[in-house]
Amino acid sequence: MTKKSIALFLPLLIFIACASKDEKLLNYKTYVQKISNTVKYEDGFNTIKVIKEKRSIFRSYFLEDELVFINEDLSIGNWGTSANSYFYKNNELIYYTENGIYRIIDSTNKINKFQIRGSIYFDGNEILEAERTKSYGTIEYTQDDVKGIIEHSILLRELARKNKPRN
Repeated sequence: MTKKSIALFLPLLIFIACASKDEKLLNYKTYVQKISNTVKYEDGFNTIKVIKEKRSIFRSYFLEDELVFINEDLSIGNWGTSANSYFYKNNELIYYTENGIYRIIDSTNKINKFQIRGSIYFDGNEILEAERTKSYGTIEYTQDDVKGIIEHSILLRELARKNKPRN
């Protein structure tokens, strides 16, 4: 290919890549809404996992033998609690939400509380869309945050499969 041909096709390729990313995000949002409307509380089952100070109580939901949703209440000692949701498609985490209240000790030894709310749409390890607030201010997800979320979702997924009641 000549340089001229590459120059002509490059904008088209960029447009297609962006369109497919937006299309994938829209498909995931539609899927998450469908799962939210489909699963019923009585169709799930509970699991408890304790790791050091963290205590996770979560409810798992399967459709046709595929894990699609986990609703988790996570407590971190006396320092905080978070309600998290994990949506899966084809065995991969595609959407995560968090709503937590945490305590920290500031430099004057006073205990302060703060709230974190956030959500992420994933495509593998890539973030399609993310938003996060901390007590009314916008903050970013760090690479460590994302890595921790993905690793924790894998742990929950494996525990859900292992503890799934046999039909």
